Amino acid sequence: MLLKYYQKIDEAISYLLSSAVDEKKLLKSMLNKKKITIVDIGSNEGNFIDFLNNIFLFKKVFCFEPIKELSEKIKKKYLSKNMIVSNTALSNKTGKSLFYQYSVTSTSSLYKQNNTYKYLKIYTKLLK
Repeated sequence: MLLKYYQKIDEAISYLLSSAVDEKKLLKSMLNKKKITIVDIGSNEGNFIDFLNNIFLFKKVFCFEPIKELSEKIKKKYLSKNMIVSNTALSNKTGKSLFYQYSVTSTSSLYKQNNTYKYLKIYTKLLK
């Protein structure tokens, strides 16, 4: 429970500090009131979709999330015909690969964690 709370705080801080640009203002100025198509790769819990949903009308949304529990959560959260949620990891390489699911799901990846943050190195699942 505490880890999930930490994950949400970590994601929020990382997102807010990742750029000095007012992303909301920039996107509004570029797209105005157009209906847009979104492709969200690594959707996690759908935080980016939530952010955009408060600004724009969606024409179509494509979500790719390899962690089954999270892709199911997104499907339930957005019961919409204009959203396609795929329980798939995407890469620039063809074929199958290992996927490392860590306890802090936002750090899950096709790559094994390095030693920078040892507490993130413990994965909960290894998916093929």
